[in-house]
Amino acid sequence: MHELISLAKDNAILVIGLLVATFYLQDRLDTESSSIRQEISDMRTVMFAEFSSVRQDVAGLKQDMSVLKQDVTGLKQDVAGLQQDVAGLKQDVAGLQQDVAGLKQDVAGLKQDVAGLKQDVAGLEQDVAGLRQDVAGLKQDVSDLRQEVSAQGQRIFGLGQDMSGLRQEVSGLREDLHSFQLETTDRFARIETLLGQPAQAI
Repeated sequence: MHELISLAKDNAILVIGLLVATFYLQDRLDTESSSIRQEISDMRTVMFAEFSSVRQDVAGLKQDMSVLKQDVTGLKQDVAGLQQDVAGLKQDVAGLQQDVAGLKQDVAGLKQDVAGLKQDVAGLEQDVAGLRQDVAGLKQDVSDLRQEVSAQGQRIFGLGQDMSGLRQEVSGLREDLHSFQLETTDRFARIETLLGQPAQAI
């Protein structure tokens, strides 16, 4: 009988423990269920918001793709135009290369011409230097000649004065000679008269 009572007590304690555990678990399940429901609701809200955002992103991407297609079409046209431009530029470059080759030949010829000119100029410089010396010598000669001419001019002026004096003296001598001739003629006439025959002039 005691064993039955003891077993009943143990069973009652076990049942009470199970009930307490059941109540605890039920309360915990209710709490966790409410939390899970809230999380699910939040997840739905987030998912719907993200889905709406994705829809908007897809719509924006479609618009971007349409714009990109237009841009690609325009770029293709631009590339085609640029290819034509490049082909024209290639032709221009080929022409310029030919021009540059011709210019190089011209420059080489000009270099030779300039080298010849340098030699000619060097020779001319030497000639000019010699001419300068010659001109300097001529200037000195002209200066000397001017001095000599000036000196000779002074001498000629003196000679002119001397000639003028001599002319005056000659004129005087002519007058004296004329007077002498007249006197001589007169004397001879007198002598002839005295002698009765012509007298020879001495």
